[in-house]
Amino acid sequence: MLAWNQPDPCLTDAPTPITFHGEETPSCRALVFTIHDGDQIPRALLGRDADAVLVRPDVLGTYFHERDWGANLVARCLAEVLDLGGYLRVNLARVLLDFGRFPTSLDGDAAYLLRSAIYPPLRDVLTDAARHRLITHHYDEISRALTGRFLGKILAIDVHTYDPVGRNGIRRPEVSLVTRSMGYQRYGQLPRRLFDPLFPAALCEDTCHPALSCGIVADLARSGRYATLNYPYVMPEGSVEVRALVWFFFRHVREAFEHSCPETVGQKPYEIVWDMLLDVTQRLARAAALRGFLHAYLAPPPGVEQLFADARDAYATIAAFVHRHHGVLVNDYRHALNRLGCLGVEVRKDLLVDLDPAKRRLRLRADAEETARQIAGEMARSIRQHLDDAAQAPPLLSRVGLADARAVSPLAEARQRDADAAGAAPLRPAAF
Repeated sequence: MLAWNQPDPCLTDAPTPITFHGEETPSCRALVFTIHDGDQIPRALLGRDADAVLVRPDVLGTYFHERDWGANLVARCLAEVLDLGGYLRVNLARVLLDFGRFPTSLDGDAAYLLRSAIYPPLRDVLTDAARHRLITHHYDEISRALTGRFLGKILAIDVHTYDPVGRNGIRRPEVSLVTRSMGYQRYGQLPRRLFDPLFPAALCEDTCHPALSCGIVADLARSGRYATLNYPYVMPEGSVEVRALVWFFFRHVREAFEHSCPETVGQKPYEIVWDMLLDVTQRLARAAALRGFLHAYLAPPPGVEQLFADARDAYATIAAFVHRHHGVLVNDYRHALNRLGCLGVEVRKDLLVDLDPAKRRLRLRADAEETARQIAGEMARSIRQHLDDAAQAPPLLSRVGLADARAVSPLAEARQRDADAAGAAPLRPAAF
């Protein structure tokens, strides 16, 4: 029998917010990652009181309850079974930064699925400068690294673990696959102003192809495991899966649009519109200003009035293109096997660890490795089949088939563009 232990967060002077464990197999088409099984807290963010803060009962209790114990183990086993060479993991403790939420620090105690990346109790300890550094240095570093790893993939699998029993007292499934956003599940649409209105909410019905998620649930059930889909909860809109879905959709639209209208490539008004559309976490100040100008009718910043007016025409041109070719841009993309699919996986914690919340202690189960490997093996069959099917599907752009299409805005056609009014160089596309 393995010994009980009381794990504490690791206060460090040299944090590594995100790392790849292993050596990625060349040309692999899938990525396995975790975001909630880290333990690092950068000392510099808490300042002189760092040691005292980390022994507070509310901090230790939140760290213990909210860490996805065993997620890294399941991710490692799944990556091994799929021959991916390793997995990507966020090392910062969730009690400090929840990368599965939007990068803000809102006041008040929001509901679990509605909260921000920085939340109590450490939110109230961090200074404004520390919060800013946490987002601009660590959240953004994780975002760039994760986005880079997603590129070129067909499937990304986000591994989590959850408590055995929910707040309603009902025992949870051994494994739950999560593929739908909360807003779409409840209302058939997304909350206003989270993403650009050009994004079709129907895509949030499934963040990956339903043949894959349903196939995995069926395989788990055939193995005698209690598995469900989108229960007991669905994804918050700030989740990695939803953010990636929006980001890759707009990359798909941009590729189709620029293939059809190559004369727009490199034009600053179009570049800043694409920057805005790809800024799904709203991290770019210029994109925020353009978003306010287009959708809230705010005045543009001084010196870029003409650029923003031109960008309004560029946005109208892109919007006309999307609406005109909605069937192939949206519907075909929605059902394409080879568009990026992002799958959330929840494994019940008590399958991997014994938990004693009252004493804030746990121990790894003797059969944890075997259980994790069994779950990985049960999932792998449908995953391999999906990757093989996706490899045989035609390229997305060939499905679009818009090489001869044009979507010209009358305003854009009439306006004489003034290159000198651009003011600043186009921003590079944001990560999700």
